[in-house]
Amino acid sequence: MSFKGKKLLAANYGRICDYIGSCLHIFLRSSIIHSMEKKDKTHGVASISPVHGGLVFAKEPPQKKLDPHDPNLEFNPTPCTLSLDQRLALIKAVGEEILTEDNLTQLLKTKQQFICYDGFEPSGRMHIAQGIMRKINVNRITKAGGIFTFWVADWFAKLNHKMGGDLEKIQVLGKYFIEVWRASGMDLKNVRFLWASDIIQQRAERYWPRVLDIATKNTLARIVKCSQIMGRKEQDTLSASQIVYPCMQCSDIIELQADMCQLGMDQRKVNVLALEYFDAIGKTPKPVIVSHHILLGLQQDPTSDEPTKMSKSNPDAAIFMEDEAEDVARKIKKAYCPEKIVKLNPILEYVKYIIFGTFDEMVVERKEANGGNKTYTKYEDLEADYVSGALHPGDLKPAVIKYINDILKPVREHFKNDEYAKGLLQKVIKFREEEKEKKEKEQKKKGPKKEEGKKQQKAKEAEKVEEEKKVEPKKDETKVETGEKKERKVEITVPVPELAVPPKSFGGRTRIRFLMERHEEFVDKVIYVAGWCRTLRFTKNVAFAELSDGSGPQSIQVVVDTTIPNYVEFEKLRAGSSVGFKGKIVKSIGSKQLIEMQVKNEPEHLVKIYGDCPADQYPLAKKEHSNEFLREIAHLRPRTHLIGAVTRIRNALIMATHMFFQGKGMLYIHTPIITASDCEGAGEMFQVTTLLSQAKNKPDKIPTSPESKEVNYQEDFFKKEAFLSVSGQLEVETFACSMCDVYTFGPTFRAEKSNTQRHLAEFWMIEPELAFADVHDLSDMAEEYLKYCVAYVMKNNADDLKYFDEKAEKGLIDRLRNILDNTFARLTYTQAVELLMQHVKEGKAKFENEVSWGIDLFFEHEKYLTGQVFKKPLILRDYPKDIKAFYMKVNEDNKTVRGIDVLVPKIGEIIGGSQREERLDVLDRRIGEMKLDKENYSWYRDLRRYGSVPHSGFGVGFERLIMLVTGVDNIRDVIPFPRSL
Repeated sequence: MSFKGKKLLAANYGRICDYIGSCLHIFLRSSIIHSMEKKDKTHGVASISPVHGGLVFAKEPPQKKLDPHDPNLEFNPTPCTLSLDQRLALIKAVGEEILTEDNLTQLLKTKQQFICYDGFEPSGRMHIAQGIMRKINVNRITKAGGIFTFWVADWFAKLNHKMGGDLEKIQVLGKYFIEVWRASGMDLKNVRFLWASDIIQQRAERYWPRVLDIATKNTLARIVKCSQIMGRKEQDTLSASQIVYPCMQCSDIIELQADMCQLGMDQRKVNVLALEYFDAIGKTPKPVIVSHHILLGLQQDPTSDEPTKMSKSNPDAAIFMEDEAEDVARKIKKAYCPEKIVKLNPILEYVKYIIFGTFDEMVVERKEANGGNKTYTKYEDLEADYVSGALHPGDLKPAVIKYINDILKPVREHFKNDEYAKGLLQKVIKFREEEKEKKEKEQKKKGPKKEEGKKQQKAKEAEKVEEEKKVEPKKDETKVETGEKKERKVEITVPVPELAVPPKSFGGRTRIRFLMERHEEFVDKVIYVAGWCRTLRFTKNVAFAELSDGSGPQSIQVVVDTTIPNYVEFEKLRAGSSVGFKGKIVKSIGSKQLIEMQVKNEPEHLVKIYGDCPADQYPLAKKEHSNEFLREIAHLRPRTHLIGAVTRIRNALIMATHMFFQGKGMLYIHTPIITASDCEGAGEMFQVTTLLSQAKNKPDKIPTSPESKEVNYQEDFFKKEAFLSVSGQLEVETFACSMCDVYTFGPTFRAEKSNTQRHLAEFWMIEPELAFADVHDLSDMAEEYLKYCVAYVMKNNADDLKYFDEKAEKGLIDRLRNILDNTFARLTYTQAVELLMQHVKEGKAKFENEVSWGIDLFFEHEKYLTGQVFKKPLILRDYPKDIKAFYMKVNEDNKTVRGIDVLVPKIGEIIGGSQREERLDVLDRRIGEMKLDKENYSWYRDLRRYGSVPHSGFGVGFERLIMLVTGVDNIRDVIPFPRSL
């Protein structure tokens, strides 16, 4: 929820609560009155059977006309004869998450048959996950001894405005859903369907007071968080009825006396709400929560790592139960199915959850040239072949089409041949058409306003264009490429994964980051954690330790009872000591943390002291230290919040770099650290020699040439001058000119005598090289790579970024979003210089360093362009050749080269690169102009002599990338052991 939304919610909290209370009060009174009038006339006094999950009447209900299509006529539960292990395996096959597995085991040990609750809101169309996947899960549960109580949530659909709130239409849809399950083969002998509108009215006297109690025990914000269960978002505008909805669903679990709740992961929040309510009222045992996987939509966005769910409003996003064979074929053929990639691959999900959930084996028919037919009996084998490339999407998709059509065939035939089913489907289609017409009419009513809005928008856009014309640089005269668009939209095409934190580490300890992220699952459990005490505080009855293990920014408070056996030894410890604690996780009564660990004098509890830390010698105090001081104790500074967070983000960016380039199909190449080549041609290199050690550091003993008296490097280890590499670019080009797309990522060295916050003598460089790519392809790659790295860290290190946003740079997260959300501006060096000179002339800008064509732009110029003019990242290209390296391709004007710099707000240059000079004669001329030794580059020139190709590459200073992402302003604080002047 946005900050503005939270303020609005807070301001109106009292009025909203009063309104909801009034709605519930009216609803409660009317329901009780209705049920009292109706109880003896129609239903009798009903209750829920603890055995069958169905209705048991205290007196014989009056005779009603028998509905031959009532699925409850088939309800005849059968005993389960499977072993405990077999039952557990069946239920685990359903649950993507189980809260908790220990409780599940206990339930199955104590009950051979148990009540399992699921509910569905009748609405619109039924997709394959609701139809077939639900059937598969239900049959697994019933086989394991579950008596399935299906809650037909017709009133809930009304509350959620489905079918315009028309209850009769909603109930027809409910019957249609049931008929689909009947046709698909659901085990109806062990399934009972209960209609919410009937049961709630029958039991209004206790149902509504419980709903009110749930509402009073939770904040409005907590209820709003559950809006996902209705397919809504927290920031959506919710009606009062939709606020009531989660409270009712929570009440249903108790009303139906459920031993198990088996719903989708999207219902998890309300299930947790129910568990919390059980704790609040002291009710036991709590139901086991078995949450099944949510099937992906067929059309995924390759630029995002966020899954796209199936949508009933998008017919091509899912297979629907009434789809014909040709519909299935068309949708599967169009579906997102990236080669060798499992993440967010809907076709593989259909195979895993639908096909292998239905059949024991899957045969993929292929031509002999593609490997011939192959039979898979396990999904894991099929996935392994897919990842390796042995199974291609072109072969997998036809097989999926065949199997899905085989699964849907009985449903199609049932709705064609059964008159009752056919009639239901016709009604459902009619309802759909009516809803569509209704929306179209509403759209027409809004039409004039919408058109007016469009006109206003166009006027604003035209005004913006005119403004841009005033400052738009002159057309690029030096451009030699053709067909370039003014603005090239670059999106992320490699999936950005969210990496799960492994729960356990060595020594049997639970990672503190995992514990804090999944804290709800650990409450009342005894676990072991270990790490370093950031603070220790001792009182009369207990001691408090703040424990960190470095796995995340979070630490956990451990409350240690003074009665533990080794408390005397523990009391001697001070901050910095390493300790292991085994104790019970409980909800914290303090406001600073959600949970804490309690260690008492109990059998399972313990305090294990690994190492003490003398307080009078330990240099790290609880207070924040200056970064300058921390650099003096580089071996201890990883224990601080700052360096810990930097290290985790450094690790994340390393992972992101490899994932991005590997996702592009590029090869990782190790380039040498010792070289004879000066890539930059600047001469600022560390020399590598054994002559000094041979001469035992006596200058007069260093061998020299008799003629020139210069150092005789023939006597050195390599028989020539050697240096630490300033870049792996030249060497990685050799692989690009044979294997196309490659990259190197390693340490580099520069003997630049600069003692600033932005320079290091030893640093790491990321350098991709792309064959057959021009400067515009390179610019696209640079933009995408930068966006990918930012997206990866925002997804996987959100807590660390919050720390940096507070401590290092206010507004950091907004700056990073600016990089993600904007298309990078692009212009030539000449255009940039003319623009800067124009702004100086007009008095808009003033610089310490004069702007003129031919200078290497200073940081103040880069900062002005990105921060004041464009207010987003900028890619400059076509620099003067005299200020760039010899290997950059010379443009036709013979004055500029096809070099690029990527500039970002606040940081300035973050990436530098170029299209390489592939013409041997031009390269030789440039080597001569730079006064470099041609012999040292003979191998590099051979790449142009033997099958030369156009190619391009860039370099990223890895530490500067970390500075960009963290907001840390000194480069010495983003590398573990800084080497500088």
